[in-house]
Amino acid sequence: MRKILSYYGGRIDLSKNVNPTSGNEAKTGVYFTIKLDSTDLKKYFETAEQPASNCAYLLYQELSKREKSNDSFIRVILSEYSKTPYEFRMETLHKVEQCIPALNRTIDCFKKGQYDVLASLFNPNIPTDALSAEKFREANLPIDSTYGKISSYVLEGFVNVDVDLGGRSLKLLRLAGYTVREKQNLNFNAVFDPDEKGKMLYGFSFRR
Repeated sequence: MRKILSYYGGRIDLSKNVNPTSGNEAKTGVYFTIKLDSTDLKKYFETAEQPASNCAYLLYQELSKREKSNDSFIRVILSEYSKTPYEFRMETLHKVEQCIPALNRTIDCFKKGQYDVLASLFNPNIPTDALSAEKFREANLPIDSTYGKISSYVLEGFVNVDVDLGGRSLKLLRLAGYTVREKQNLNFNAVFDPDEKGKMLYGFSFRR
């Protein structure tokens, strides 16, 4: 809760609820509800989905192991957009958590200019002609020159992505945030397969 307030400001109400069983497709059991009143979100986010997902993950990080295991989902309501709730299952938030070490390694490679290591992080199902260290270097040097070197990054949310790759249907996660840089911060998108035990990275891009 403190993390959410320090990130977005405004006022937050947090409650723990019990949802009765109402069919096989319903989300049931114990869940948390976050109600956030903030007036600045629309300045930075066109839709509520990204900040809502980030609120859910920020709260998830503060939960105990027991709560993560026993509770069903986190519901987020951002009053600046509408009263429509967004709901995030604990299983999904756990998968986001599983992707964070891979995201840390990816950002660190850009930070240190370790493009050979960066190329090795990608899943082998990605076409290799797009993953050479030289191509990463050529693409990233102008970005560093314009925006400055990376010092850290901030995660701002996630979304589920369904992808068909070579006839395989994959359920991936796209993590969005921004890199903190010497001159000007720069947004990024990183795509991971949370169910992959080895090389989870499927895509990465910087965007203004």
